[in-house]
Amino acid sequence: MEPVTLPQTRRQAYPMNLRQAWRGNPQTGFSPGRASLWSTRGTLFFWVHLTDPRPWTLARQAEQLLCNWGDVMELFVQVDRNPDYYEFHVAPNGFILGLHWPEAKSFRGIAHEVDIQPYLIRPRLLRARVSRRKGSWTIGGSLPLSRLTKQRLRKSSLELRIQFARYDYLDDGTVVLSSTASLRRPSFHRRWEWGRFRVGPEKESPARRGNPEAVS
Repeated sequence: MEPVTLPQTRRQAYPMNLRQAWRGNPQTGFSPGRASLWSTRGTLFFWVHLTDPRPWTLARQAEQLLCNWGDVMELFVQVDRNPDYYEFHVAPNGFILGLHWPEAKSFRGIAHEVDIQPYLIRPRLLRARVSRRKGSWTIGGSLPLSRLTKQRLRKSSLELRIQFARYDYLDDGTVVLSSTASLRRPSFHRRWEWGRFRVGPEKESPARRGNPEAVS
């Protein structure tokens, strides 16, 4: 399947639903979610809306494996054909965890905070703001693509694999997983099943073409 070229404005943002593609019918307790994606001037922007009557987390700091401590929205990004990829967690209290996996097998065996130390992204790469309303929580954020590649997006396009995913903890402790990807199994690290997207090259505005020294 050909990659989707991302629009450059939020009004035209590419929409996706979080679902359980590996199941015939949604799991009991499944709550819907949706995400939208766009890119401009070398930055990936996103907005995610998650239905949830009670978003919660017990995490006390960002450098914890947030999916072990409560509800989490996750974003996975890989520059297509590169061996490494990125994983970001955003919790309802605004904590953000960033991980950089050097290769496909790096995430295996990760279960505790001590395990993630070699893979932590410092300083923080993803920016996100969490809003909570009755019955839902939303996340709006951005990711500078220049930190993921040396490619100049004003000159050429960049192909990415992207997935939004979710850990939704129910009151009885059950965890309900969902994803924007067409996963055949409930494993978020199946990169070959993530969505394919193309970013750039950026279109110059008429003002910039007419005046090379113009700044935005």
